[in-house]
Amino acid sequence: MNDDAHLEETVDTVTEGRTSPAGSDPKQASVEEAVAAATRAFVGAEQPPAALRERLRRDADLFATRQADSSKVVSFPVAVGASQTRANAWFPRRAWGWQLAAAAAVVFGLWNGFRTPPTIEPPSASALRETVASAPDGIRAPFVPGLATYASLEGDVVWSTTKQDGFLRLRGLPANDPQRTQYQLWIVDPERDAEFPVDGGVFDIPAGSGEALVRFQPRLPIGRPVAFVITQEIPGGVVKSRNPKPVAIAKL
Repeated sequence: MNDDAHLEETVDTVTEGRTSPAGSDPKQASVEEAVAAATRAFVGAEQPPAALRERLRRDADLFATRQADSSKVVSFPVAVGASQTRANAWFPRRAWGWQLAAAAAVVFGLWNGFRTPPTIEPPSASALRETVASAPDGIRAPFVPGLATYASLEGDVVWSTTKQDGFLRLRGLPANDPQRTQYQLWIVDPERDAEFPVDGGVFDIPAGSGEALVRFQPRLPIGRPVAFVITQEIPGGVVKSRNPKPVAIAKL
């Protein structure tokens, strides 16, 4: 008996619970059982003996032949490869239409979310001016030139005490050089101080501007305005005007 056949017999003896043949050396049998146990423990890690492999192949052929003759067929699950797909039990074929509809809704939602939002244009100065003029306490007064230099000036002022908001509408006012002079608005309010008008801020008239709309919102609250005065001052304006002759004045 060759070594492979002897090892196979020994493995069968150990794994099937058979005793060693009669008359065998007990010490030798013990060694063989140890070798067989080691072979069984590591058979997955190394190549099994040729005789054992041949026996396994014969047993597999015999099993397949018996299964072909049997009326009962045993089906084993087939592993799904990386390139294969399998229907999800939770989503049968009849639900595919709903899946496609849901996917389309998601895509549409994402597309709609990434679209550029509509641009909301802010109200124009003219619209804002009309809002102030149409306020319940809105007032309007025309400007009168203070000097012959500004004789061609036309325009008016609209104001709302409730809104504390106002607009100047000016046409024919000469353009100024902001590096040299700026126009400054003053609001005369007797309830505050008749001698010291409230500063309404400075503004510029660009060359070729035609009609200019200037919005003003004084930092100090105005209670009862009686006049709006425009002067020409140094860049940045002044705290108190020393110009005895205003550019224009609108009296209420």
